[in-house]
Amino acid sequence: MLPANSILQNRYRIVRQLGAGGMGTVYEAIDRRVSCAIALKQTLLGTNAEAREAFQREAALLANLRHASLPKVMDYFGEGDGEFLVMEYIPGHDLAALLDLRGHPFPQEQVVRWADQIL
Repeated sequence: MLPANSILQNRYRIVRQLGAGGMGTVYEAIDRRVSCAIALKQTLLGTNAEAREAFQREAALLANLRHASLPKVMDYFGEGDGEFLVMEYIPGHDLAALLDLRGHPFPQEQVVRWADQIL
């Protein structure tokens, strides 16, 4: 985990951790060059050169992907043991938090509408 106020690439300042999972950790950060909030996804690949190359290929593809329901990938870089995606920050709750607030599952019709939006 990266502590708050860590600086990456002499540009991105970590504000806080937003979430973590099997694929990595996502942070809210500030892009100091343009003074705006971004989401920074860290994937730990260690010294596996093949995995790092695959990450870079996938990151380049994601940077060119445009979809109204997906955050825009603006940059990617490697630093230390991690590979990072710089993404548009979209404020709000994640699905797990919304489920906790709601206290029961969303109606099937709502879930299907959400799925249609991202397909």
